Amino acid sequence: MDLPSRLHWTVPVAREETLAVREKFRKVGWRPPIHKPTTIKLVAWAKSLWDRHCEHIGVDPNQHLLEGGPSDFETWIDWVLRTTKKKTHETISQIWKWLCQSYSILAKQPMDSFTTEQVRRVRPGQVIHRRPLTLHQRQMHEDHEVSRRARRKDTLSAEDLGILLQWHWKYGTSTFTNERQRVQMSLLMLFSAFTGSRPATLLAKGDPSSSDSRESSTGDLPSGTNEDDYDGDTLIGDEFEPRARTTRPGTICYGDIDLFLLRNPDNPDRDILMAEVDFRNLKGRPEGADGTKFLMHEDYQLAYCPIAHITFLAFADEAFENSRLTPGLLHKLRVPGRLHVLPLKFKKIMWNTPIFRSTVQTVSGVHTHPTRPMLYRTANNALKQLGEFAGYRYPIHYYCFRRWVANEANRHFTERERNRILGHQRSAIFEKYYHDNCIRRDIQNVVLLRPTQENLCRAAAQMNRHRDYLAPCSLTDDHLEDIRSLERIRRLRERRLLLKNELRALYGTVKKAKHADLDRFREHESVVKELARVRLVHRRERKVEFREDYFDSMPGVEIDKQIDQLLGEGPDADSQDEVTEEWKPSVPDYAFVERARIADAFFGPEAESTSGEEALNRRIQTVTDMFALCQLRDPPRRGKPFNWDKVESTAATGAAFHLEGKDIKSEQLAPLSPLPSPLSPRPSPEQCPFCFFDDALKPEDRLRPYARIDSLRRHVLRVHLNQASHHDYSLRGVATPVPDTPVEERPIICPIPACDGLVLPGQMAYKSHAARVHKGPF
Repeated sequence: MDLPSRLHWTVPVAREETLAVREKFRKVGWRPPIHKPTTIKLVAWAKSLWDRHCEHIGVDPNQHLLEGGPSDFETWIDWVLRTTKKKTHETISQIWKWLCQSYSILAKQPMDSFTTEQVRRVRPGQVIHRRPLTLHQRQMHEDHEVSRRARRKDTLSAEDLGILLQWHWKYGTSTFTNERQRVQMSLLMLFSAFTGSRPATLLAKGDPSSSDSRESSTGDLPSGTNEDDYDGDTLIGDEFEPRARTTRPGTICYGDIDLFLLRNPDNPDRDILMAEVDFRNLKGRPEGADGTKFLMHEDYQLAYCPIAHITFLAFADEAFENSRLTPGLLHKLRVPGRLHVLPLKFKKIMWNTPIFRSTVQTVSGVHTHPTRPMLYRTANNALKQLGEFAGYRYPIHYYCFRRWVANEANRHFTERERNRILGHQRSAIFEKYYHDNCIRRDIQNVVLLRPTQENLCRAAAQMNRHRDYLAPCSLTDDHLEDIRSLERIRRLRERRLLLKNELRALYGTVKKAKHADLDRFREHESVVKELARVRLVHRRERKVEFREDYFDSMPGVEIDKQIDQLLGEGPDADSQDEVTEEWKPSVPDYAFVERARIADAFFGPEAESTSGEEALNRRIQTVTDMFALCQLRDPPRRGKPFNWDKVESTAATGAAFHLEGKDIKSEQLAPLSPLPSPLSPRPSPEQCPFCFFDDALKPEDRLRPYARIDSLRRHVLRVHLNQASHHDYSLRGVATPVPDTPVEERPIICPIPACDGLVLPGQMAYKSHAARVHKGPF
């Protein structure tokens, strides 16, 4: 009896076919490793250090890398330690790892284990198999002072978040190129505090090779356009012509936010606004994979309410699908009885638009770019500066928020929930990198069998323990004088002056020498860049020393002062009670009444006590004030800080609004700052035509008269024409230089309303038009 043939779930494969596939794979040969873009950049950076070292000793870099032994790599590590800034042993380990990866790419095979083991044994700070340090290891530590200590892992707290937001909105005096950036920074801090997301999840990395997070320069684009590589937006005068995005950038966009009204079980008279935010740009996950979604709700204290910030930005961008929606109507909507939630949709054309966006300079001022995302380095520098203004000794960055959330999640949630919140694949990552260095537990009372004082220990371990309002934030003129008199800076200044005078004597101007004598021009530019770099390095180091000296000497000075008061020896012997009184910084004068009302609504005396209809009116007024604030910009407080930074001062005196000087009731729907119409339909010959019709400026800046015609011409050329064509502005208005491109060929719109938006082909055309039609200023 014949047995039935065996059933195959798959198609049977012949032996010859399998052998053919094996031969196919044999012909493929070596496959290069698959690295992430960030790893590729770091490997290339380590290879560049190796190339510079080989150029220094006069050998071929690739051949020396392939044929080098342990002694060659040890010499390279020693050279890196001698020629670069101080590095920890962890950094040296990473650099050595990246060089090994570069070797594997070049040799098409990994580096042999003998070489790697020998280098690890001699590398400073490393102990292999728990052996003691050798004589060579100790000698390298003595020569280079390589620290074996781990990097500081500061974590914030709820009190620190409140301090930062207070200095950001109420006490801070820093100016932004655009007031929308102030609101974006506040929402960034809230997102970081409530989700613990990595900065790369919230912001663009600024990789010039990526297609979704680029802040391109205007000089790289065709004449007459300011076009970003990934979206094709065109800038003509003040008008943007955005094209529809086909891909979503690697940052938070409107399409990642699901805003909806939820029926309030505790208060049936008013429903709650909530948002589900999808943080999809997670580390280690492929593009397009599912992210982590967080739910956010309204908060009774507006300073900590992310929904208020999100709705403001949506109103500012006109992102809501229903164009009739206003802040007053939004907070009075109700969920129908047949539904559990009422979705609030955004326009489909806005789904791929980032919420956090950078700024762009136009002929009429600095405005928010319609599509370009904000860069991480811009927001991080602003956060560090905010921490210095608030008096923190150690720098504050976004990973301080992440470590704070990580430790709180570890304290209150399960291990799986904590890994889900942080986006970790395993718990070992948290154990190694996110544990707080300080044990915030009352072990003393536990050992003594007493009730623990956990709150006392946690308060003592906060980051604001190292904080003083009076800590210096900048260098004095004496420090800058010392830096300017340094021998290296003096020689660079003399060399720059010599080259500049030589170019002027030969070719008339330095710019003309670029085409006539390129070598000398490049030498002059290299000296200028080196001088700026050396100045910046010395200013940064001197500032760190200045602040450290203050924090080291401040306790002794304060103790001596109080001892004198207690002994009745000092001049302030009768003011002992003032020592323990709560000290608050002075509230500055605000340029706009909207800023004053927002600060009062966030941190005023009635910020936490209002309820019911009064709280609703306060929330509506705050969102309305934020919407109006984003269309304003505070003029920069420019002065004359030092000789090498000569900047014309700006007349910024005028009416200001003070919280304590006026009784500001934000719950009353007070009128917004009036955008005053010009006193006359046309500017006078002493006034700037661009500033005259700019509604975002204060009246005294719009109507400012210039004493001389040459001052007016210089202002128009420098602020409205040249900068709009040559510079791309970051969060605080720091211009980024770009390659020289003819400015005259870029379109400019005449600001006079009588011209009805006349587009002129360039600078020369505008000058001719202004002289013929408007009789000035050219």
